[in-house]
Amino acid sequence: MTAIQVSGGASFAAFSTHPGYRRMFAPDRLTIGIFLPLRFYKGDMRVLAEDVLPHFPSHEESPVLAAPW
Repeated sequence: MTAIQVSGGASFAAFSTHPGYRRMFAPDRLTIGIFLPLRFYKGDMRVLAEDVLPHFPSHEESPVLAAPW
């Protein structure tokens, strides 16, 4: 068995306190979800800070996204 080498990227500690990560990977619970980054990143997670990302309209702001699921 070979070990998986991880280079770069954020540490587990950077993700473990994030609410979305905790919902998707809840200990002792079966969770189902899809994990897709909205933007490529490498290294420091501050590049994904809210003030850096472009504004994504909420469903109230966009009639296209207001359709019921």
